[in-house]
Amino acid sequence: MMDGFFPFSKSGVSGSQAMETFAPDCIEIQLARTSKIRQDAYKLRHDAYLSYNFIHEDPSGLFEDAYDSRENVRLLTAYKNGRPAGTVRVCLFDPTGGFPEADKVPAMEIFGDEIRALTAPGQGQEGYRRAVEVGRLARSPEFANDKAVIHTLFRAVGYLVLFFRADIVLNACRPHHVPIYRRFGFDKLEEPKLYPGLTFAAGLMACHAERYDNARAKLAFLRGISKQDQDYFELMSGERTSFSSLAPARGLHAQLPAGLVDQGQILGRA
Repeated sequence: MMDGFFPFSKSGVSGSQAMETFAPDCIEIQLARTSKIRQDAYKLRHDAYLSYNFIHEDPSGLFEDAYDSRENVRLLTAYKNGRPAGTVRVCLFDPTGGFPEADKVPAMEIFGDEIRALTAPGQGQEGYRRAVEVGRLARSPEFANDKAVIHTLFRAVGYLVLFFRADIVLNACRPHHVPIYRRFGFDKLEEPKLYPGLTFAAGLMACHAERYDNARAKLAFLRGISKQDQDYFELMSGERTSFSSLAPARGLHAQLPAGLVDQGQILGRA
């Protein structure tokens, strides 16, 4: 479920208060391979989702689920000026069985048959297709209006889609976000159903390979992504990475991303 790029309405942190803490910019992102980084991500999620009343408060102050520990999942945590600022999760579904534990992604809890049909051979496609679900996007209330945090998360997701060699990007989103995702190349596949563990319904949307090139032209903050660039190697090796291609001087922080089709633009192209 992708709602983390929308401002927090109940966090108690106003836009003006939050923006005062954003300079100087120093945003880094890291795969959550240690307990500390994972705990930062789970706390970010909890605070973010609770601020919208999407979950019930947990005494631990953390929000995690069984998918977080699966081998087909990569969890990311972003830090701004050293403080946890945002998080996102990417899960792979590989119907060929070629990737460990990639037999299920969270959206299959409500759209299992639909996702299996989507990735099966057919409609001119040879063989099964891999799909990634991008979800659990969240920002700390302190950084609720910080576009740069979202751009960093989305660029990192793009690298993970390359890593997983996916053909389709999936997103389970709330109904009023459907028009936004459509503008960025997603198709609405299924009507909303109640999402397990959350207090709202989510519909299924997908971005296919034929939409990738058009999306790339619209979303400048993902241009140039490649499995050969230094940022990719640093991120996938587990280093805390500050993306060189996201410098404000290049104007990449000017547009607020409204969907995840930006990830699809580079699937299987590098």
